[in-house]
Amino acid sequence: MDHQSLFREHLSGLVEGICVVLSELGRGSVVFGSGEQHLYFQDDEAAPFRTDRHFAWLCPLLGSGHFLRIAPGKKPLLIRCVPNSYWCENPESPALCWASEFEIEVAETPADAWKKLRDLGGRAQFIGSETRFAAADGLVVNSETLITQLDWLRSVKSSYEIESIAEANCVAAQGHRAAANVFLQGGSEFDAMLAYLGGVGASEKDLSFAPIFAMDQKAATLHYEHRRHVKNGKVLLVDAGAVCRNYASDISRTTLAPNVHSVFRDLWVQLNTLQQSICQKAVAGTTQAKMQFEAFLGIAEILENADVIRMNGDYTRALREGILRTFCPHSLGHSLGICTHDVGDFVSNRWGVASPALEGFPTYRMGRVLEPGYVITVEPGIYFVPMLLQKMRDSEAASCFNWPLIDELIPMGGMRIEDDVVVTKGLPRNITREFLP
Repeated sequence: MDHQSLFREHLSGLVEGICVVLSELGRGSVVFGSGEQHLYFQDDEAAPFRTDRHFAWLCPLLGSGHFLRIAPGKKPLLIRCVPNSYWCENPESPALCWASEFEIEVAETPADAWKKLRDLGGRAQFIGSETRFAAADGLVVNSETLITQLDWLRSVKSSYEIESIAEANCVAAQGHRAAANVFLQGGSEFDAMLAYLGGVGASEKDLSFAPIFAMDQKAATLHYEHRRHVKNGKVLLVDAGAVCRNYASDISRTTLAPNVHSVFRDLWVQLNTLQQSICQKAVAGTTQAKMQFEAFLGIAEILENADVIRMNGDYTRALREGILRTFCPHSLGHSLGICTHDVGDFVSNRWGVASPALEGFPTYRMGRVLEPGYVITVEPGIYFVPMLLQKMRDSEAASCFNWPLIDELIPMGGMRIEDDVVVTKGLPRNITREFLP
């Protein structure tokens, strides 16, 4: 099916679902804003703009100041804001592959765009960050009840969304290969970043999130932000994605130089095998809680096989006493879509009832039962974080650690392997591995 047909099916399903929600809430329509361009404080320079997520879910149009009205029985009304300005390039006309699905009107300013919405009535709601016009007209703004139900709809992806995420994986894979090649030639974090951006053909602000290029011990900082010029490292952890039609990819790869510590290399081989095994468990009807538990037990076995920890096979004790969280302090993954950390993870139904907390996993992100159309990341890691290791050195569990070996591995930092996986009616689809080993 071509993109136009996929988008038509996508939008039709969303409009139908939104109209059901509006009817249940006793509301006549909902307006989505694309967002407002903001300036840095006390500055005339604009911060990078990113379209409000609910608007982007419904419409691929980029830029600020647009509005979209959804109402039962009516074609979606899109008001494009096209400033008449010589300072900035005017947006191009919408691509025909999706423009025909909307009634489209054009305005020069956000204020004029709002006026064109016409006859909203007293039962309209507004979703978006630019609330001034809606609030002035008495609309219900950013209703938590409505957003919760919309987020529930967002959590199961259409074929259009899945193919957009797949294309974003294809693009990101090119960047990951380029970054790895530069690193293996002795390149720095900064060199790897430039190679990645060249591979995906985008600037950093146009990626799905702020990327991570962490070499050696810096790979133990989970959200490392810097770009050092130090060359000839032993480990490079890259966590980076791309965007296609507003949809994100999120991929992590850890590349090892030939002279990396042999135990660290063995850990990587075993973690890669475990990660692919866990990806295959993302089937409809299971929970990510179960996947996370199995992944952590697998990590414990890997660590004991390498003589990093000594548990005599009692891996539940390793989990109970926080030993495993020392080496992997984050959750197994998250949902993926318009947002890199997409919505709907923490609720068990469309009314927003919270999912139960997972004992032993304070950073656990997902409580949903997986169903076809769900897209998740699977990203186990093993890290040697001095801060966390020090707590264990001073604890009653210190005898469970092989400290001389750990001290040798600390300079390697850590590793993470992350794929984007689609839950289907049958076997899961690992879309990252379609493009990147």
